[in-house]
Amino acid sequence: MPPDAGARRRLSLIAAAAASLTLGNVAWDVLGPLWATAELGLDPDGWAQLRSLRFAGTLVGTVIIGLAAGAWGVRAVGIAALAAAAATLAAIAAGGRPLLALAMPVFGATISAVFISLNTLTQQVGREHQAKANALYRSVCAGVTCVVPVAATIAAAVLGYATTLGVAAALLALGAVALLLHPREEIPRQGGFGSLLVALIAPLRRGRLRTFLLLELGFSFSMCGAAAFTALILARDLGLPDGMVGGLLTTGAVAAFVGTLLSQRLQRRLDPLGTILICWGTTMAAMLLLGAATGITQAAIAITLAGLATGAGFAPLSYVVARLGEEGREAQTFTVWKVSQGFSAAVGMQACALLEPRLGMGGVLAWGTAVALLPAALMLLWRRRGDMIPG
Repeated sequence: MPPDAGARRRLSLIAAAAASLTLGNVAWDVLGPLWATAELGLDPDGWAQLRSLRFAGTLVGTVIIGLAAGAWGVRAVGIAALAAAAATLAAIAAGGRPLLALAMPVFGATISAVFISLNTLTQQVGREHQAKANALYRSVCAGVTCVVPVAATIAAAVLGYATTLGVAAALLALGAVALLLHPREEIPRQGGFGSLLVALIAPLRRGRLRTFLLLELGFSFSMCGAAAFTALILARDLGLPDGMVGGLLTTGAVAAFVGTLLSQRLQRRLDPLGTILICWGTTMAAMLLLGAATGITQAAIAITLAGLATGAGFAPLSYVVARLGEEGREAQTFTVWKVSQGFSAAVGMQACALLEPRLGMGGVLAWGTAVALLPAALMLLWRRRGDMIPG
């Protein structure tokens, strides 16, 4: 098979798996908080605690997954993780509240494993194809996300939350089939558990990568309120029905898709770090507006701005992490990044759960935005030093 044809095949299968992952994962992200608060009796702080459990699973499970990827390859880990994520979501849908606390850490770990697998397989298409591969992968995720929120809420209105989540689990399983068709990668010989562990922590020896991860961790921690409470602000604070919540979240997803299309142009005009800074500033403004929203118009503007920033920021974040890491150690680098994100989310969601009864959901967003100013300012200073990202 010609090299370009092989790259196209790998990219098409990665895109199929990414579409499957997005369908299942976003369906849960949209319906999970609505189901938990409308039918399972949880308050917003209880939902934030569940989200914390999910990312605690990300934090612990990702280390194990990184070791497994070094031993068996990221493709095999992606297949197993998609199958496990599907089984876990099906169990949540069938078992309801009694299973949530047990299943959420597993779900968090397996979904993160799939992201690591797909990110790494995307980079391994070849550095000469890296920009195109990143753009395709992110565009597929963003494009599919455009249809999921409204489709999920409509399906839930017809079928019920639990049945719709069962369908989402089946869609996750289809991604494992796509990766089964992906060519096997060559796995270098490993020297046992100790060597795998050393390889996993090796990216942290790279000072610029370590600095970037710390700044990104700080910003992500500060923005946890948005991930925890956006759907609940729309449904509870603003009193919108599920269908309208789904419509607004779809608007944000469409904005994110547009953001992915604009991302390369922004990076050409600025640079990856400059694009990230613009996205961070836009996200902070959106969160302030959402936290203070008193009606649907303000909420729609906030969600649109946040979607644009999120979509435009995905590609430069992955690009910077890949460039600051070591070629040939993509799986380890993305694993360390996912562990960092899991740590910030687990701690941040727990902070949201503790603060929400005192501050309210809007107050959590406002204070989070204030805290986010520090990592954003430090990132700006770092960028001004110049030549921080290898070519």
